[in-house]
Amino acid sequence: MDPDRSWRWHDEDEFAQAQQDGLVDERLAGRVRAAGQEALRAIRAWRAPFSDGWQHWRPDPAWAVPSLPQDWDRTPAHVSS
Repeated sequence: MDPDRSWRWHDEDEFAQAQQDGLVDERLAGRVRAAGQEALRAIRAWRAPFSDGWQHWRPDPAWAVPSLPQDWDRTPAHVSS
């Protein structure tokens, strides 16, 4: 979402590819789509976290930076090449 409240879906082709490759199953894809629709409802209703002031939000500096698992760059065994 942009400050003018315009929005667009991102990475739809990667999402479709992840489903095709078996990285995202039908159930998870449905949950992702439902979350996207809920975000759209929040934007249209101008609810948090999209309401006025969101652009000034910053993460708590005390939060730890998450780390990736060691094998983050490997294709899962259940996915064929």
